[in-house]
Amino acid sequence: MANRVWFDARSLSRRYTTGWERYVRELAHHLPKLIDTTIWTPNTNNRLALLISDFQTAQSQSGHQVFHFPTYPPRNKNTETSTVITVHDLTWWKYPETSSFLGKKYYKKNMTKAILQSDLIICPSNAIQTEIHNKFSIPTTKMVSISHGNSLPKGTVKSSTKPYFLSIGTIEPRKNLDFYAQAIKETKLESNFDFLHVGRKGWGNLPTNLKSIDVKNDQELANLIINAQAVVIPSLYEGFGLPVLESHAQGTPVVISGDPALVELSTNSDKIFELENLDSLNLALKHFAETKQKLDSSQIVEAQSMTWANSAQKHVEAYLGLLK
Repeated sequence: MANRVWFDARSLSRRYTTGWERYVRELAHHLPKLIDTTIWTPNTNNRLALLISDFQTAQSQSGHQVFHFPTYPPRNKNTETSTVITVHDLTWWKYPETSSFLGKKYYKKNMTKAILQSDLIICPSNAIQTEIHNKFSIPTTKMVSISHGNSLPKGTVKSSTKPYFLSIGTIEPRKNLDFYAQAIKETKLESNFDFLHVGRKGWGNLPTNLKSIDVKNDQELANLIINAQAVVIPSLYEGFGLPVLESHAQGTPVVISGDPALVELSTNSDKIFELENLDSLNLALKHFAETKQKLDSSQIVEAQSMTWANSAQKHVEAYLGLLK
């Protein structure tokens, strides 16, 4: 049957490399191999034009049976077709003070309507599925949890002049980097370790004791991860925590906050600190400063088995459930 799935890939127009864009990019690559899919990307990289471009989609959507909006919430529900949305997290409701202007003024309003109207909601973790159910009273039969995948190549082990800890994420308040920077200062580890950060500039400032590293491709990111003493994800809140999975696939342990979505991915090789408990984070950093450790081989294999190809297959299964 032709014209089954229409997939909104407009977020790729801005060529960011955050978790959202990685999600869309990987699905846009894999879905057409599995099901008849139209990958839709408007010819613009202007943010305002992208936000309102859903008014211009009627012609490209014509004849399709399932519409999937993986990042931008649809403005209106097409009653003759099935609408799928991905809700990555509930930041705009739980941590509005950490949101961008657009998050507060655009995404929250339109995503609320989309959550209530859509035929299926895809969540990246069980934690987010539970949150949506509790907040919006959405039946669990209208939701499915599908994990992200790892697509980084195997990193190259290299010797470095100074060992380092690595943090990854957009520079914005939800990533809790100021709290992390305070721990770095208190532990006095800077004399023996570098503290590197990979992530685009968002609506926050990078603390001065974190060094920004420009990563040009996936191989460079993999190299940074595999050679790190540990990867540190101190976020207040996450919907999945892709850097945790990517780190595990390289065999590198992580230091994470006790956020449920991050804990969901954790292994016994990782260290979990209590949010707002600086001593807890200090102890976790000191633990990995004492000796460089790697995950067990079984943990690495499990992480490597979580691929984007598998994630895409589960998305297709979710679409087919609406086509019955």
